[in-house]
Amino acid sequence: MKKITLLFTFIFCFIFSNAFSQKKYYKNGKGVIVDEETYLANKTKTLEKIQAKFPNATIEEDNEEIKTTKDSIIYLNRIKVNMKAGDASLKDNTTMAGAMTMNPNQKLMGKEFPLTSLKTLDGKDLKLADLKGKPTLINFWFAACKPCIEEMPALNQIKKNLGDKVNFVSVTFESEKKVQEFLKKHNFDFQHIPNAREFTTELGIMAYPLNVFLDKDGKVARMENGIPYKYDKEDKENPKMGDGAEFERILKKLL
Repeated sequence: MKKITLLFTFIFCFIFSNAFSQKKYYKNGKGVIVDEETYLANKTKTLEKIQAKFPNATIEEDNEEIKTTKDSIIYLNRIKVNMKAGDASLKDNTTMAGAMTMNPNQKLMGKEFPLTSLKTLDGKDLKLADLKGKPTLINFWFAACKPCIEEMPALNQIKKNLGDKVNFVSVTFESEKKVQEFLKKHNFDFQHIPNAREFTTELGIMAYPLNVFLDKDGKVARMENGIPYKYDKEDKENPKMGDGAEFERILKKLL
């Protein structure tokens, strides 16, 4: 009995010590991975800079475990800036909640969109060549993003108005299963690409929703965040989602 107890204690101690020997690493939106010491050293400065830029906003940090090995854990680090309606720091295209409200990787402007090949929800491989010949609207979203969900009816209406003259594609890091479950509750009439975490990370996307407009040659013509909210003169504290008319005008100019 004593031997069994000693063996159990040894196994428990080994597992316990092994679990706490794992080093932690953090990956940011640009794909840069740093160790925990560097992450903690830079965290305060980063949050202070964001708070200085958006003084009335509330800031949330989210670390999602994306990879675990015997000796390490890698987290995907996201910083979300939740803006208040009527905040003076809001821009015309600011999303009222969600991640940081700025367009990532403006170096893409005027260049071919780097879509090599991604698998759609129905199992097809989608490449940039498949989109050429028509303008394209690519919407980046995720299931817990409130402004992403709020703009979907307007996006659906734009697709209904323009029909097959334009390609409408949605991209998300969410799993195939989660997207399927989401679509049972929400109507989003785009061609869907799930499981695109690596792709969105490579693009450096930190703001959701993000809408990317491609011309007929597959080049990035414009990048916007969410559809702008509209302010009622009598209720400035509770803006409503816009109708997407500006997005539709952008696409018509690209026809």
